[in-house]
Parts: sequence; C-alpha cells; structure tokens
Amino acid sequence: MSFIETIRKSKLRYGIPWSMTLARPILGAGAVYETFHDRPMYALGLLVLAQASDMDGWFARKLRAESKAGAIADPVTDGALRLETAAIIAPIINPVMGVAAAALEVVNLGLNAKIRKNANEFHVPQKAKVGTATQSVGAAITLFGQATGKPFVTLTGSVMVAKGSFDRTAAYANVLTKNKST
Repeated sequence: MSFIETIRKSKLRYGIPWSMTLARPILGAGAVYETFHDRPMYALGLLVLAQASDMDGWFARKLRAESKAGAIADPVTDGALRLETAAIIAPIINPVMGVAAAALEVVNLGLNAKIRKNANEFHVPQKAKVGTATQSVGAAITLFGQATGKPFVTLTGSVMVAKGSFDRTAAYANVLTKNKST
C-alpha cells in the first residue's frame, strides 16, 4: 500500500487541507503585521506561504478529504487573505492598477454571488484560478519591488494584480453568460 493510500484511509487525512485552510488568514495577518512594522521581506515570506496554502483544495481532493465544511471555509479564508493582501499592497501599488483591480473585484463579487445563487453545484473556472494565481504572484512582486527599491518591479507586480483581477472577472462573467443561455 502506498503512502498516499495509507493517508487516505485515516481520518487524519483531513488535517492536512484543514491546517492549510486555517493557516491562510493567520499567515496573511502576520504579513500585514510585518508590513506595518517595516519588515517587508518578512511580510513577503509570510504572504508567499499564505498564498501557497491555497493549495488546500488540491490536497483535499488528492487525499479524498473533501468536506462541506471545507467547501465553506475555503472561500472565507480566501477572502480574508485577499483583504489582507489588499491592505499590504494598497499603499505601494500603482494607483491606476489598484483602482482597476479594486473595481474589477467589486464586479467579480456581484457576478460570483449571482452564479452561486442560481447554481446547484459550483466549480471555480480554471481561468479564474489562473487569475487568482496571477494576482498572488503580482502582489508578491509588488511587495518585493517595494522592499528592494525597484519601481519597475513594483509596477510590473501592479500590472499583474490588475490582469489577474480582469481574468477572474472575465471567467465569472463567462460562467454567468453560459448559465443564462442554457
């Protein structure tokens, strides 16, 4: 029996994805704390760990440790990390890119709510996942650019954040359009 199969048979298999889910907002809060105490490299490290914890769903599926509670907790902790990330990069992101990303996220919230209200079962579109990853990497690059005093790197990260927001919003708009046509 393989190691994965052994874990799948244990009730402890839920511990891996749940620890990642619950760690996400805690790591994000630590990144906010470090940012506001002028330790941007520590903040960057915590932010990257928090973003990596978003792999919790992959681990849950791989270990057959999916649960209704996890399906509820995951988007809540994702939202908490998004707010924490916004607090970290708001003072340093390019203002045009920041406003664009924020406006797209407001639209995205509305689209997401409409989709979930009318769907029996909801799966996040792949393009939205890619958009989230783009945003996460962009936020880390923005923070890194600020920490190292490289304005072009900060701008590049800012553009990536806005591009990720656009991709997420476009993916949800596409799902809503498809749902209306069926």
